[in-house]
Amino acid sequence: MSKKRFVLIVIVSILTALSIRVYNDYRERDLVDLIPYQPKDFLWIHFTEDRSKVGDGFFEWESRDQESADELMNFLSRYRVKKIDEDTYNQYLALEENFETTIYHKNANPAIVHSMENYVHILNGKYYKVVNGPIDIKWIKKYNEKWKQKAMNEAN
Repeated sequence: MSKKRFVLIVIVSILTALSIRVYNDYRERDLVDLIPYQPKDFLWIHFTEDRSKVGDGFFEWESRDQESADELMNFLSRYRVKKIDEDTYNQYLALEENFETTIYHKNANPAIVHSMENYVHILNGKYYKVVNGPIDIKWIKKYNEKWKQKAMNEAN
């Protein structure tokens, strides 16, 4: 095989690999497949439905009940997303209702997700648009009230 042919094969292979990677990053995907939640490794969850209610704290409530995380992930499993750039996400940041969650694990990094009705930021630097949304904020509010009440009862 000639040197030119070898170089051509290497270049085509690199371009093919890069094309596949870009396609994979920007294709439509299930939201829960992108959230690094490890149910077998669960420690606790923090949740905030309204940042203005938190004051100096970091979250509205926390729970060590894995059912709270499972319920949220089950709800989010109905949504599909497509990757967008940070600037697009930031344009809508103050315009939509939002919620935040952090799920802590024993042996893995926490899963940190900031969501709006139509956009999601998974804190690994990736931003997504919900393609089959908007996310049901009424459900989020009910979920928040349910688990916040349970958390308050556990604390007392």
